[in-house]
Amino acid sequence: MTRLTRLRLLLALAAPLPLVAQAAGTGPDVLAEVIAAEDARNFDEPLLRRALLERDTAIRRAVYRSIGRLRDPRGLPLLKAALTEGDTLTEASGLFAVGLIGDTAGLPILTAHFRDRPQLSTSGARELMTAVARIGGPQAAGFLRSILLGSTGRTVPVEALERAALEAWRLGRLAPSEALLGLMSDDRESVRAAAAYSLGRLRVRAAAPTFLQVVGDKLAPVRLAAVRTLTKGYVDSTSLGADQVVGVLGRVLSDNDPVIKIAALRSVATYRNPGSVSRMLALLDDQNLNVQVQAAQSLGEVGGPAAVEALARILAEGKGTWARRAEALLALAKADTARFVAAEGPWGASRDWRERAVAARGWARVRRGELTRFLSDPDPRVVAAALEAYGGDGSGPPNLEYARVSAEHLGDRDPAVRATAAAGLASVGNPSDIPRLVAAFRAAARDSFPDAATAALGGITSILGANPGQAEGLERDAVASLPVPADPVVRRWAELNWPALAQQWGAAWPIRTGRTLDEYRNLVRTLVLGTEEQRYPKVRITMEALGSIELTLFGPDAPLTVANFLTLVDRRYFDGLRFHRVVPGFVVQAGDPRGDGWGGPATSIRDEINERRYGANTVGMALSGPDTGGSQWFVTLSPQPHLDGAYTIFGALTDGALTLHRLTQGDLIRSIRR
Repeated sequence: MTRLTRLRLLLALAAPLPLVAQAAGTGPDVLAEVIAAEDARNFDEPLLRRALLERDTAIRRAVYRSIGRLRDPRGLPLLKAALTEGDTLTEASGLFAVGLIGDTAGLPILTAHFRDRPQLSTSGARELMTAVARIGGPQAAGFLRSILLGSTGRTVPVEALERAALEAWRLGRLAPSEALLGLMSDDRESVRAAAAYSLGRLRVRAAAPTFLQVVGDKLAPVRLAAVRTLTKGYVDSTSLGADQVVGVLGRVLSDNDPVIKIAALRSVATYRNPGSVSRMLALLDDQNLNVQVQAAQSLGEVGGPAAVEALARILAEGKGTWARRAEALLALAKADTARFVAAEGPWGASRDWRERAVAARGWARVRRGELTRFLSDPDPRVVAAALEAYGGDGSGPPNLEYARVSAEHLGDRDPAVRATAAAGLASVGNPSDIPRLVAAFRAAARDSFPDAATAALGGITSILGANPGQAEGLERDAVASLPVPADPVVRRWAELNWPALAQQWGAAWPIRTGRTLDEYRNLVRTLVLGTEEQRYPKVRITMEALGSIELTLFGPDAPLTVANFLTLVDRRYFDGLRFHRVVPGFVVQAGDPRGDGWGGPATSIRDEINERRYGANTVGMALSGPDTGGSQWFVTLSPQPHLDGAYTIFGALTDGALTLHRLTQGDLIRSIRR
């Protein structure tokens, strides 16, 4: 932001706005125009000012939220009105929007509101702390430190203290770690849990003795934060002894909470201590199916004869969930090469592409030369999995053979294969490969999803970064040869990752949404302002052999996302698909017609970030970048605060929690119905 722009913004911030108009407007019609402008990413200030004159507080709250989602600093003066209306929900929406814009010019608004408001509402206190943390920087860090230390000169609501502690991790190295550490002995459970979460995310070394102590805390979120943090990499940077920590974590493997058991399995595995195997073996038959899956994975990390025998037995018996068997095969590839080779045959020759893909991932750990047959598989999903596995974790020196194989697949018909190949080709940083990536970008214009295009661009920028001495000339030539794409998601990628290219292409917004104003009006009258049943519709998801779950969708919070989801439900789009991604203790994810995580409906919707939070059993929209939502969605299996503000929340589980937590990767959806 230039000095002149910032001066104009500060002058605008000082200008008062009318609180509420005296004359009624057109209600739903005005809000429909606002949502249409938001959908087009068009900051229309006259429209927004007019919409804020509406009498209906529900409409004004929606407008304030839209201003935040547009993420334009010019919206900050408009948001000041929300803080003086006297309505606590409107105040919270305004504070939330200031944080979503994320500009440092919003900090004075937030701190002044805290200073001048005699008493903050619960929702207002929480959103103010979140907004400060999202904006970040030294001033934000100083403000949150004063909240955590109680040095503001006024009484701070416990809700503000809790949220400040929970969001402090966003500040990174500026986070007030010493203040968070002091809160670990707080009598209030919610405050202690919030501090533990941030300390764990920040991996504060000074917190190590405290984490070891609270592994047995009565509060599950505190135990979970401690167990997640106490990995070998973390402990090696502290004064704790590895053997002592392994012993403590081993006892946690019998915790009653399956999410904590899963976290303990992951952390214990990082030590590769053979003494842990006996406790881990018992969890291969745990009541929770995802504990079983994680136990198989962790046993592969630790290895040893007992682990290998147990994993081989799972494959020989062919019992249990598909996910447990697949993980057992991958674990054998790590723990015992010979036993993997003996067990892999039926998987590599299977008619099920998923099993061939698993076999390919296993061979990548054992003998990469065996991947040749998978790289010529008739199913592109297997090829993409094999190519990705060929690259490994990206550590170590550049792999010339991997780059050569990737180059051979850069012209593949399948966009997922091309996207994976672009990353592989760029891994060696050879400037002579830029023309190939430019050609791959051009070919991606016909794709149904943008990943191959953005991967090609990412590959070019990676090569530029690896060749700083030639970067200026290489970049100039590349920018000149890259045509302006029609997909706004690709143009947005350039704005975020390649400024010179974005300048050449011009602004990504506003866009043509393809929707009529009547469609937006109908959406507002039902999902935003309709009856309770219209605003919060329910869907029933029936699984094969597992029963069903019910989701309640949040129309007022994410109307476009909910409308898109319901449209797909009515088309029977999800029927017959699988939960293609299940991360034990984290999320279950579905909605991909390809089944490998790359698929979607060939259209995308914009993000609708809202004030909801990712607790357990929360429904969110999966993304591959900003505004790339389509058909893939997920449900959290435990609280995930780090997802807040990054992925659209559009629903929650309201029935069938036991069924949800029994889901494993590969489980089939029979139907989803309203």
